[in-house]
Amino acid sequence: MQGRPHNDAYSPDPLSSALLHIYRAARELPVDKFQDAILRQLKPLLGFDSTMWGTGIYDGERVAVHSVHLHEQPIEMVEGWEPISHEDVVVPVVTAHPGLTLNAHAPTVLRDMRGSAIYDHVHRFGMINCLVTAAQSRGMPVLSWLSLFREDPDWQFSRSERLLLQTLYPHIVEALTLNRLLHLDSMYTSRQAARAAVAIVDRKGFIYNSDGGFEQTLRTEWPDWGARILPRPLVEHVLAHPIAQYRGNAILVASQRVGDLFFLKARALGAVDRLTKREKEIAERFAQGLSHKEIAKVLDIAPATVRNYIQTIYGKLGVRDKAALASLMAKSE
Repeated sequence: MQGRPHNDAYSPDPLSSALLHIYRAARELPVDKFQDAILRQLKPLLGFDSTMWGTGIYDGERVAVHSVHLHEQPIEMVEGWEPISHEDVVVPVVTAHPGLTLNAHAPTVLRDMRGSAIYDHVHRFGMINCLVTAAQSRGMPVLSWLSLFREDPDWQFSRSERLLLQTLYPHIVEALTLNRLLHLDSMYTSRQAARAAVAIVDRKGFIYNSDGGFEQTLRTEWPDWGARILPRPLVEHVLAHPIAQYRGNAILVASQRVGDLFFLKARALGAVDRLTKREKEIAERFAQGLSHKEIAKVLDIAPATVRNYIQTIYGKLGVRDKAALASLMAKSE
């Protein structure tokens, strides 16, 4: 349990300092460190025991959680809350009023629900006092929210703390988006990456951010696709692993999981992609400067076999010498 700072009022100085730190963190921190840094910044201002920072879709009854970042809460809290979210009386108010921060005191708002699943859940996970605020994701039916919890029923959030979070949250959402977009930019680290289209998606396949060419690239593989959710083959194959690659008939999609989100790079298949595994292995070593004999020794095959492979590779790639091969291989890295 945290101490109980008295935050009945706040001055513009802490607010200005918090905003500066939020935007500085967005520019300077890697994407997997940003949200923890923001929570550390908020803790002295809003003194909380735990948090749930998530995104999801509310269908008018339940919340389907798409991504979540937790502080001092186990994932079991989310897994237990999601199926009973229809009992959470705070949910319909928050979803109906994006941008409004609510101050919920469980003994008050759940006084007529003693013994219910939501009442037991809130008490089990120390969510007695809650500040929660939400925002609508741009162009999507997805809500993002931040919930701050205190376990002690007598340590209630104040009106000024509610207003402070309400003031800060739009900036936090904007800074989070900025941080993720900067991470997308960092994915352009080579000539091959510069030819790739990039996007951020959640574990359900919803696209949060993308560059202008991502959707167009996907349509070369799935011409009729037009939703804000990834085509099913990508959801099933790429989002099932922390690091994965999907090779279709026309495109190659690489995925890396960061926290509860996935960063995707998609590009059209090139000539190098159509080499067999053995051909690519030999082409890479030959382009790096190894001789036929050196490659043969490493791969435990005959030098004549290596020469035959090189001729086949030249034909597939449309090149005539090692320099042209090296240039083409470098572009495909």
